[in-house]
Amino acid sequence: MLLTERHVQLLLLPGMDGTSRLFGPLLAALPATLPATAIAYPTHAPCGYDELLPLILAAIPPGPFVVVGESFSGPLAVMLAARRPPGLCGLVLCASFVQFPLQVPERWRTMVRPWVFRWQPLWILSCVMLGRHGFGRLGRMFRGAVGAVLAGPRPLFGGGGRS
Repeated sequence: MLLTERHVQLLLLPGMDGTSRLFGPLLAALPATLPATAIAYPTHAPCGYDELLPLILAAIPPGPFVVVGESFSGPLAVMLAARRPPGLCGLVLCASFVQFPLQVPERWRTMVRPWVFRWQPLWILSCVMLGRHGFGRLGRMFRGAVGAVLAGPRPLFGGGGRS
């Protein structure tokens, strides 16, 4: 049975940039019969998994849904799935991990995100993270997402929804 046959929705959790901007091409490519909501995390202060999970729980769509955790959000998607919320019918991890891959003390982890994204110039960071794609459309999207993080506060739901 296809996802679109069950009226399933996607709940998209972003990577380390915390924006929903990098989901743009995916949202544009999805059929209209597959509604999706991309969450953007707050930028007012660095947030860890414990601070972000309640925000995600509050964003669970009504009815059947599949949660997609990209990169940094993989563990959050797993934590959500472990709670077995009503309607959850699938879990997808995209370029992610279940356990934090770096040996960094827990109390220092929230400092990694702001430090990484303040690395200037951003084109160097995009090339390091994206390789040969750092100069093309994907690199421009990445730099735009990082620029949004550096620019300051934004709402939890960052314009990535298509419901």
